[in-house]
Amino acid sequence: MNRTEEIRSFITDQIVKSKDVVLTDDRHLIRDGLINSIDVMRLITFMTERFGATLEEDDYNLENFETLASIHALVEKRTVRTSNGLA
Repeated sequence: MNRTEEIRSFITDQIVKSKDVVLTDDRHLIRDGLINSIDVMRLITFMTERFGATLEEDDYNLENFETLASIHALVEKRTVRTSNGLA
């Protein structure tokens, strides 16, 4: 499972808690009311624990958490890869 799919599964299973919600890569999660600021904090914890992402002060803005694509881009930007491709 790639990172986008892992993030999608986390949001679907742990935050939205509905398999009926379609989460495309460009769906607006905050604007559409699927996640809120507390959910963003849960996402940050997930990103840190699962992928080893280390966010910087400038990363803590809602635009980085608006879509799956923007969340994935942030994870890729803030995750150190090892020689085997894993964080």
